[in-house]
Amino acid sequence: MARTVDMHDPTLVFWESNSLEDHVELIRAQVTKSLHDPETARLARAIVSGMPTIEAWGRTWRNPNPVRTGPEDDMCMINRVWNFYIANVNYVPDPDDFDLFCTVRKTLEAGVGDCDDSTITLGALLKAVGFHCAARVISTDGKRWQHVYLMVSATRGGRRMISLDTTVKDAMPGWEYAKSRSVRDFAL
Repeated sequence: MARTVDMHDPTLVFWESNSLEDHVELIRAQVTKSLHDPETARLARAIVSGMPTIEAWGRTWRNPNPVRTGPEDDMCMINRVWNFYIANVNYVPDPDDFDLFCTVRKTLEAGVGDCDDSTITLGALLKAVGFHCAARVISTDGKRWQHVYLMVSATRGGRRMISLDTTVKDAMPGWEYAKSRSVRDFAL
């Protein structure tokens, strides 16, 4: 990977990704950066607890999962993180010429993100409350890698993984493309 700093704004760093592994490493780096921000863990705990509104990074976020009676299990926690993301972030693809890789904070502040940002945000939030996560990269034509989404353990510490692809309207946890020609998973 090649790194370039913008001369006009030194806070902007550009990386040139030369392989699928480089691409996933950029995702992994933003998950790690997000997890080093203590607000990410605080936000994740508040989301899974079912608080109706959550303060993080000086802003108030809507949490559409008010506390309900009934069993609180790992799938409930996954659904709460999913619903929080769907309520606060709209899918918007990156410009044609480059990919953006945003931290949890930057994605939430922008209110928009693509498949990379969804993978980063969901992955960091779920890892912050103890879930194992992976990035699943797929190809629908068998020639180039076209899409990435999160895979999360259905139970903390479990082996069975479920997909979380927020880029498809009305999709729910567990939905996946039926016609993927190639699939690769990378631990986050």
